[in-house]
Amino acid sequence: MGASTDGDSRGRLRVALDASVMVGELGGPGVAFQHLLHALSVRDDLTLSVFALGLKSGDLSVRVPKGVAHTQRHLPARLTRALWQHSRWPSIQTLSGPTAVVHSFGGVIAPRRGTPMLVSVHDATPLTHEGLSSPSELSRLRSLRRAMESGTIVHTPTAAVKADLVHGLGLEASRIIVIPFGVPVLDTRDQVAVEKWLPAGIDRYVIALGADVPRKGFATLIQAFQQLADEDASLGLILIGRCGAENIGTTSRIRHGDRILRTGSLSSAEAAALLRGAEMLVYPSLSEGFGFPPLQAMAAGVPVIASDLAALKEVAADAALFARPGDSGALAHAMAVLLENSALRRDLIIRGRKRVQQFSWQHSAARFAEIYRLIHDRG
Repeated sequence: MGASTDGDSRGRLRVALDASVMVGELGGPGVAFQHLLHALSVRDDLTLSVFALGLKSGDLSVRVPKGVAHTQRHLPARLTRALWQHSRWPSIQTLSGPTAVVHSFGGVIAPRRGTPMLVSVHDATPLTHEGLSSPSELSRLRSLRRAMESGTIVHTPTAAVKADLVHGLGLEASRIIVIPFGVPVLDTRDQVAVEKWLPAGIDRYVIALGADVPRKGFATLIQAFQQLADEDASLGLILIGRCGAENIGTTSRIRHGDRILRTGSLSSAEAAALLRGAEMLVYPSLSEGFGFPPLQAMAAGVPVIASDLAALKEVAADAALFARPGDSGALAHAMAVLLENSALRRDLIIRGRKRVQQFSWQHSAARFAEIYRLIHDRG
């Protein structure tokens, strides 16, 4: 007997995933999707395919695991999203092809026309901090309400994001599921010398990982660092992550700018080497839905200070120190305490190593497989 659109000849459930977040330079959702896709691809109860909307093929051919079919739908993303505001074309079937379930992972929310759909919402920043959100993020959140009205199920990585969606959009809590992600551990196979990145005269440094965009709170971290650097001439600050070309290098125009380095994007091995040598990782975000860098630091044995946000406290629990977001004085105080208190540092490292064991891509994939089957059976 031949395979149906629901399953293949071996009875595996067919699932099509929107891989738009894997096109171009990977942000947090792209990293999460790549790791989850690999964990899902080795399961024997699913047959996977991926698709992406847009005119560029991007990096799908090299980023998709072996055995996972991938298709680039050559439709202009902006025009297609505009069409969805006024019509039901193109439907999700046009993008995904024959499938039992579609999982939109941070990209398109197309009209489903009867195909069961799961939509991942990584954070609620457009609800809680509209001014820090891009037009596409705002548009996607607006389309989420319409999708749920047609029966779509929503996934969030933390209960904090779920609560924001329930209260901010009036969404039905029973149709929002929480599945935490795993930890994208940085590559440590290649040995990388970190000295070339360290500003002259620096003996120890604080590190931050993430794109240099306003909601990541790097401006608050720089202000906090300046307060500490007034008293400690050997302390440096290294900011790793995507930023404008004009910002790569030292920040010489501000106080102690010769001890602040923006590296831009680095390889996984380079980021891992710098992280392992840091006194601490600081994650000063103004809004987050999950937060990989604190867990990556915990996995590397580096203590963490994070913003006092519901999602970050849910993820890090008692394995980090927390400071009020946007408060440079509170952040500077927490950093000073951690720099001076070796017992606290050791305790956070121990707690961090235990905490990071609670997150697994294999467990996440198993939960997603359960949900795919559930929403398929419900139709």
